[in-house]
Amino acid sequence: MDPNYKNIEINNLMRRPCESNCECNNHEECPDERNKKCFCLIEGQKGERGEKGERGERGEKGERGERGERGERGERGESVTKEALSAQTLNGECVCLSPNGAAISLSHISYNDGFRVSSCKKAFTVEKKGYYFIMYQVNTVCPATVVTTVYLNGCPIPTLTDQKDSEQMHSGEAIVCLKECDCLELVVSGCGHVQLLKYTGATFNAIKIA
Repeated sequence: MDPNYKNIEINNLMRRPCESNCECNNHEECPDERNKKCFCLIEGQKGERGEKGERGERGEKGERGERGERGERGERGESVTKEALSAQTLNGECVCLSPNGAAISLSHISYNDGFRVSSCKKAFTVEKKGYYFIMYQVNTVCPATVVTTVYLNGCPIPTLTDQKDSEQMHSGEAIVCLKECDCLELVVSGCGHVQLLKYTGATFNAIKIA
């Protein structure tokens, strides 16, 4: 290498003359027409790391991407509620009343899982203990002064007792804690007799919720 050939500055970077066997990949020719030589970048010592700059402002919110394809439908989960009963009267029955109460025969059982039904379909025995949501409705052809309730083992449940004067619709609903072998009956009390509406005369539902 020419000893008179000195380091020069090219494009604000100091460069040294290139050796004939230089393997540097960062060559640049001198812009001076009289000094057409090849120069390599002189790498200085690495300086200390500067301080962390302040955080820049938050950029604008990007556009919302396209909606992805709809995934496959998952498998059907297990039903939480299994034990339940739904019973009705359909034929417009006539119920003979008594001050001590008369149980209504619910001849149509539309759903039953977890109850034993008596032969006359007036009594329903619980097979599993738990908390049950119980609701009923009694509809008469003519306004009647009666007391409707649900008997638990022969005794009325106060929260399900409905006493109305000269009404056609009587109903009640409540959450009740029941034990295994507890017996439920839908009971109406009064004097004389009442004619139930056809198809919707009396409905009784009990659903285990816990």
